[in-house]
Order: sequence, then C-alpha cells, then structure tokens
Amino acid sequence: MIEVKYSETREKWMLFKDGVFLTYTTEDMMSKANFINKVLNTATTLAQEFDQAPDTEAVYFDRGYNSGGANEIVQDDLTEPYGVALADFTAMITCIQQLIKFAQNQAVYQGDYSATVNKLRNDI
Repeated sequence: MIEVKYSETREKWMLFKDGVFLTYTTEDMMSKANFINKVLNTATTLAQEFDQAPDTEAVYFDRGYNSGGANEIVQDDLTEPYGVALADFTAMITCIQQLIKFAQNQAVYQGDYSATVNKLRNDI
C-alpha cells in the first residue's frame, strides 16, 4: 500500500511504499494516491467476500440451517445473544446468494441489500 505523509520540515508531501520512501509529490498527487488506495482496498474487500460467500452458502445448506433443514436456524437461535430478526438473517443469506451471482456474472435480483447489510453489520 502507498502511504502519503506531509513533511513539516521539508514542506513537501512524500510517498512511501511498505514504509520505504519513494518520492516527493504534489498535493494533487497526494489526493490521487489516497483515492487509489481506497479503490484498491475496496477491491481487496470485495475479493475476500467473493471468496467466502460460496462457502457460507454451502455451510448454510449442508448443515441444514436453511428453512425446513434438519437443523433449521429459528428465531430463538437469533434472539439471544444476537438480537437479530429471523427475517433479517434470511435476507442476509439471500444477499450472499446474490453476491455469488454477481461475482459469477449471473442475473441478480433487485433488492435493498444495503438496508439488509446495515441492519446486521457489527462494525459500527
């Protein structure tokens, strides 16, 4: 990853890669470098999710956690300690399935997947 720092003593922007100084740069390039890092981080995050989604879907069905499955996840499994509604959990499984289709260039059903993700995310 490219890191951008401002040197007060030299009054210049500097680019570093893996902690090693590369070059001095302009403020405009600093903005570009920060944006490029953001895009590359997003690509990495998406790639990780693309890699994990098929396994998540397979476990859901292979363990019978699905509706009507041998070991179905029900509301009581989600209420404590998660505080998650079964409908929201099921919607997240659908979101994962649609992510798999998206990654495989298949038709994706339209839905409010952002709302589903926002209800269940635990990072904020």
